[in-house]
Amino acid sequence: MGYYTKHRIRIINEYNTEENLEELKDYIEKISGYSFSLSGGVIYDDGIKWYDCKDNMHAVSRFLPDYEIQVKGKGENGEVWEIICKDGDYYDKSYTTFTDSESESEYESNSEEEIYIEINKQKYKE
Repeated sequence: MGYYTKHRIRIINEYNTEENLEELKDYIEKISGYSFSLSGGVIYDDGIKWYDCKDNMHAVSRFLPDYEIQVKGKGENGEVWEIICKDGDYYDKSYTTFTDSESESEYESNSEEEIYIEINKQKYKE
């Protein structure tokens, strides 16, 4: 038994290139042991039991210190969380539960606008 979560991972600063996303994906796969897909500037899975996600991403950000990495997770019961990782530090956003289908569709979106809303207003731990 376990709990499945869908993950969406992006680079949200000037290092957001296809080549850098491939490098990030390779690091994530090596440290986590899971396979991920890459499309439209997003590294993603279709739902896995990645219990060490936050610890793994914290470690990955030490290897790729210039990348500002956004990780969103959506659990099978609708819980949503988000972390921002950079240079071995991370900012952990509060958990939320979707209350309507509009919120859920925003999570599934790959729009660039979604990436920058509120995220760049927040500071991660220093």
